[in-house]
Amino acid sequence: FDQACIDAVRTSVEDMDLPYEEMFSGAGHDSVYISKVAPTSMIFIPCEKGISHNEAENAKPEDITAGCQVLLGAIVKLAM
Repeated sequence: FDQACIDAVRTSVEDMDLPYEEMFSGAGHDSVYISKVAPTSMIFIPCEKGISHNEAENAKPEDITAGCQVLLGAIVKLAM
């Protein structure tokens, strides 16, 4: 992942005073392919029982909203 993208996400989370944990993900998702042509990072939100990319995935609307706000904040920071 691109350090500037990681830093923008981190700063966005900190500006929103949200709890966070930086983590390594073995799953690259689409970022693996996008990173060949554009800088990337990833934002994860809590999911019930830690299940994601599965029909049983369930996330609280407030966690989804917070993730979107973090993404917007990171984009604005990178656009400056």
